[in-house]
Amino acid sequence: MSKTLLLISLLVVALITSCDKKSPGNDYDLTNALNSYVTLTSTKPIDVVEGDSVSISFTMRTAFQQKVTVYYAVSSPVNLVDQSVIIDRNLLKAKGTFKIPEGIITDSSGTETAVLSVTKATTDDGQILTIGRYNDSTAQKVNIVISVP
Repeated sequence: MSKTLLLISLLVVALITSCDKKSPGNDYDLTNALNSYVTLTSTKPIDVVEGDSVSISFTMRTAFQQKVTVYYAVSSPVNLVDQSVIIDRNLLKAKGTFKIPEGIITDSSGTETAVLSVTKATTDDGQILTIGRYNDSTAQKVNIVISVP
Protein backbone atom coordinates (compact mmCIF):
# COMPACT_ATOMS: atom_id res chain seq x y z
CA MET A 1 0.00 0.00 0.00
CA SER A 2 2.81 2.40 0.86
CA LYS A 3 4.48 1.63 -2.48
CA THR A 4 1.26 2.48 -4.34
CA LEU A 5 0.86 5.71 -2.39
CA LEU A 6 4.48 6.65 -3.11
CA LEU A 7 4.07 5.87 -6.81
CA ILE A 8 0.90 7.99 -7.04
CA SER A 9 2.63 10.88 -5.23
CA LEU A 10 5.58 10.76 -7.63
CA LEU A 11 3.21 10.70 -10.60
CA VAL A 12 1.28 13.75 -9.32
CA VAL A 13 4.53 15.66 -8.71
CA ALA A 14 5.79 14.77 -12.20
CA LEU A 15 2.54 15.95 -13.81
CA ILE A 16 2.52 19.23 -11.91
CA THR A 17 6.14 20.06 -12.73
CA SER A 18 5.77 19.14 -16.40
CA CYS A 19 2.95 21.69 -16.83
CA ASP A 20 5.31 24.55 -16.08
CA LYS A 21 7.77 23.69 -18.82
CA LYS A 22 7.68 25.31 -22.23
CA SER A 23 7.96 22.85 -25.02
CA PRO A 24 8.60 23.50 -28.71
CA GLY A 25 5.25 24.30 -30.20
CA ASN A 26 3.95 26.39 -27.32
CA ASP A 27 5.71 29.49 -28.57
CA TYR A 28 4.41 29.91 -32.14
CA ASP A 29 3.86 33.55 -33.05
CA LEU A 30 0.56 33.82 -34.91
CA THR A 31 0.28 37.60 -34.78
CA ASN A 32 1.40 37.90 -38.40
CA ALA A 33 -0.81 35.14 -39.80
CA LEU A 34 -2.12 35.38 -43.35
CA ASN A 35 -5.28 37.46 -43.46
CA SER A 36 -8.38 36.61 -45.44
CA TYR A 37 -7.97 37.75 -49.02
CA VAL A 38 -9.70 38.05 -52.37
CA THR A 39 -8.01 37.31 -55.69
CA LEU A 40 -8.85 37.08 -59.34
CA THR A 41 -9.20 33.44 -60.32
CA SER A 42 -7.01 34.11 -63.36
CA THR A 43 -4.88 37.05 -64.42
CA LYS A 44 -4.41 35.83 -67.99
CA PRO A 45 -5.29 38.39 -70.69
CA ILE A 46 -8.82 38.19 -72.08
CA ASP A 47 -9.55 38.69 -75.78
CA VAL A 48 -12.97 40.15 -76.50
CA VAL A 49 -14.83 41.81 -79.38
CA GLU A 50 -16.72 45.08 -79.05
CA GLY A 51 -20.30 44.46 -77.93
CA ASP A 52 -19.48 41.20 -76.13
CA SER A 53 -19.66 40.55 -72.40
CA VAL A 54 -16.68 39.75 -70.21
CA SER A 55 -16.92 37.40 -67.21
CA ILE A 56 -14.44 37.73 -64.37
CA SER A 57 -14.17 35.23 -61.51
CA PHE A 58 -13.10 36.13 -57.99
CA THR A 59 -11.92 33.72 -55.29
CA MET A 60 -11.50 34.06 -51.53
CA ARG A 61 -9.18 32.22 -49.20
CA THR A 62 -11.77 31.86 -46.44
CA ALA A 63 -15.56 31.59 -46.59
CA PHE A 64 -17.50 33.96 -44.35
CA GLN A 65 -20.85 33.76 -42.57
CA GLN A 66 -21.79 36.98 -44.36
CA LYS A 67 -21.69 38.38 -47.87
CA VAL A 68 -18.46 39.84 -49.25
CA THR A 69 -18.56 42.63 -51.81
CA VAL A 70 -15.62 42.81 -54.21
CA TYR A 71 -15.10 46.12 -56.01
CA TYR A 72 -13.26 46.45 -59.30
CA ALA A 73 -12.66 49.03 -62.01
CA VAL A 74 -12.01 48.81 -65.74
CA SER A 75 -9.78 51.47 -67.30
CA SER A 76 -10.01 53.33 -70.59
CA PRO A 77 -11.42 52.83 -73.19
CA VAL A 78 -14.22 51.11 -71.23
CA ASN A 79 -14.13 53.36 -68.11
CA LEU A 80 -16.16 51.42 -65.55
CA VAL A 81 -15.61 52.64 -61.98
CA ASP A 82 -16.91 51.10 -58.75
CA GLN A 83 -18.19 47.89 -60.28
CA SER A 84 -18.96 45.19 -57.75
CA VAL A 85 -19.75 41.53 -57.39
CA ILE A 86 -21.08 39.79 -54.28
CA ILE A 87 -19.69 36.53 -52.96
CA ASP A 88 -22.56 35.01 -51.01
CA ARG A 89 -22.10 33.72 -47.48
CA ASN A 90 -20.35 30.36 -47.10
CA LEU A 91 -19.02 30.51 -50.69
CA LEU A 92 -15.50 31.05 -51.97
CA LYS A 93 -16.19 32.16 -55.55
CA ALA A 94 -18.31 34.57 -57.56
CA LYS A 95 -18.42 35.77 -61.13
CA GLY A 96 -18.89 39.33 -62.33
CA THR A 97 -19.98 40.27 -65.85
CA PHE A 98 -19.82 43.54 -67.75
CA LYS A 99 -20.36 44.48 -71.39
CA ILE A 100 -17.82 46.08 -73.71
CA PRO A 101 -19.62 48.92 -75.50
CA GLU A 102 -19.58 49.05 -79.28
CA GLY A 103 -17.68 51.79 -81.10
CA ILE A 104 -15.02 52.41 -78.45
CA ILE A 105 -12.03 51.40 -80.56
CA THR A 106 -10.34 54.55 -81.85
CA ASP A 107 -6.92 53.10 -82.53
CA SER A 108 -6.13 52.53 -86.21
CA SER A 109 -4.76 49.06 -85.42
CA GLY A 110 -8.27 47.90 -84.54
CA THR A 111 -7.42 46.85 -80.97
CA GLU A 112 -7.15 48.54 -77.60
CA THR A 113 -6.37 47.22 -74.15
CA ALA A 114 -8.34 47.96 -71.01
CA VAL A 115 -7.17 46.91 -67.57
CA LEU A 116 -9.47 45.43 -64.92
CA SER A 117 -8.15 45.87 -61.39
CA VAL A 118 -9.54 44.80 -58.03
CA THR A 119 -9.86 47.89 -55.85
CA LYS A 120 -11.21 46.58 -52.52
CA ALA A 121 -13.25 43.88 -50.80
CA THR A 122 -15.41 44.25 -47.70
CA THR A 123 -17.69 42.06 -45.62
CA ASP A 124 -21.22 43.10 -44.70
CA ASP A 125 -20.05 44.23 -41.26
CA GLY A 126 -17.36 46.49 -42.78
CA GLN A 127 -14.23 44.35 -42.41
CA ILE A 128 -11.78 45.17 -45.21
CA LEU A 129 -10.13 42.12 -46.77
CA THR A 130 -6.67 41.91 -48.23
CA ILE A 131 -6.39 42.07 -52.03
CA GLY A 132 -4.18 39.30 -53.35
CA ARG A 133 -2.51 36.40 -51.64
CA TYR A 134 0.62 38.37 -50.84
CA ASN A 135 -1.23 41.61 -50.03
CA ASP A 136 -0.12 43.04 -53.38
CA SER A 137 -3.13 44.57 -55.09
CA THR A 138 -1.02 45.59 -58.10
CA ALA A 139 -0.82 41.91 -59.08
CA GLN A 140 -4.63 41.61 -59.17
CA LYS A 141 -5.11 42.99 -62.69
CA VAL A 142 -6.26 41.55 -65.99
CA ASN A 143 -5.58 42.96 -69.44
CA ILE A 144 -8.65 42.96 -71.65
CA VAL A 145 -7.72 43.12 -75.33
CA ILE A 146 -10.65 44.59 -77.25
CA SER A 147 -10.92 44.26 -81.00
CA VAL A 148 -13.46 45.25 -83.64
CA PRO A 149 -15.78 42.56 -85.03
